[in-house]
Amino acid sequence: MLNYYGLKYSYKDKAGVTRQGEQAQNPRILMSNLNAGSASTIELSYKVIPRVNGVPILDTVWATRTVQVNTTVGSTPFPPSELAVLTANGISTFTADAVAGVQN
Repeated sequence: MLNYYGLKYSYKDKAGVTRQGEQAQNPRILMSNLNAGSASTIELSYKVIPRVNGVPILDTVWATRTVQVNTTVGSTPFPPSELAVLTANGISTFTADAVAGVQN
């Protein structure tokens, strides 16, 4: 289908400030200064080389899409990635509020 080479992103934080950045091979994005429990929109532009019949074409193209993400609040449950640490600290409810005092 395509070869991925990076992405650019842009969103507005809760103060209306445009935040933007670029990622290469690790397309991890951290959105900050958002309203808790609200929906936010982020524009993602992917740098790719499409493939035709399994063969990459010569030029890179930017494929852009807008995505809506929902931020959580302290009482939103999450799947624990460090279950042993949390349960050793007596945590059985996996929310940000419940684990706030736990240190690894």
